[in-house]
Amino acid sequence: MAKMVKKVGYLIRKWFALALLLLLIGVCAWLTQKYHRVFDWTRDSRNSLSETSHRVLQQVDKTLLVTVLARNAANERQ
Repeated sequence: MAKMVKKVGYLIRKWFALALLLLLIGVCAWLTQKYHRVFDWTRDSRNSLSETSHRVLQQVDKTLLVTVLARNAANERQ
């Protein structure tokens, strides 16, 4: 009988841990949908605008059209 109680207790803890993990994943998914954040972790902040660029953009009243020329990143990493 004691063996069975141990086994049931183990299964309950296992399912509880799984439920907590799924809840954590669900909360993280909900937070990523609710709050959009972008981080530039490059060494030289290459993917961020400078303060001067921010000031210039604040002075522009018209819609800007930006053309980006970039290589296919998949080919560069081979």
